[in-house]
Amino acid sequence: MSGKCLVYTIIIHKDGKVYLEALRNIPNNLNGTYTSKLGYLDWEVITHLDFNTLNKSYGNVRYTDFSSTDLEIFYSKGKSKKVHDHFSEATPELIKLYEHIELLFIKLRWKRVKQ
Repeated sequence: MSGKCLVYTIIIHKDGKVYLEALRNIPNNLNGTYTSKLGYLDWEVITHLDFNTLNKSYGNVRYTDFSSTDLEIFYSKGKSKKVHDHFSEATPELIKLYEHIELLFIKLRWKRVKQ
């Protein structure tokens, strides 16, 4: 039995291009691969968070049936930072980022990518 957790991968490039692989339970019945473009204000909200201050992991992983979020930020010169958040136990700023990304499913004009 599957829950109502959103299942997706979203990639946001520094030029504002957004790629979405919508797998399950995404608003507006999005299912498949899409592309869109962020506006300036969305870019500001998303990049406002200082990713260097985040821990590598949040939450208690003993409860495996709770939702989790994996976030990976890629910097220049091949550096990256990964954050695993089990059951939204992260900082308030990171929770705000998750919420804003989920608003993008409704807010942006998504164009289906032909496969």
